[in-house]
Amino acid sequence: MISFENASSLLKRFGISISPTGLWERIQKLGDKAYNFLQKFKTKVVNIDETYMKNIGKDKVLFSTAVDTLSRFIFNFLC
Repeated sequence: MISFENASSLLKRFGISISPTGLWERIQKLGDKAYNFLQKFKTKVVNIDETYMKNIGKDKVLFSTAVDTLSRFIFNFLC
């Protein structure tokens, strides 16, 4: 597990400036939204994965997915 302070420092390396408190608040809001959304599907466990990939001649791109563990339904895919 990583602390909010360490996560904030790590994000700064990728050009994302957010305080540990701001990060915590953002995660709380996201958690509430995810919980409300997933209640519609009666989902109990969701796997979330984020991966950075570098495009040739471009900045890094974040790929993020959220998948229901049992049904394998993809709730979210960001690129």
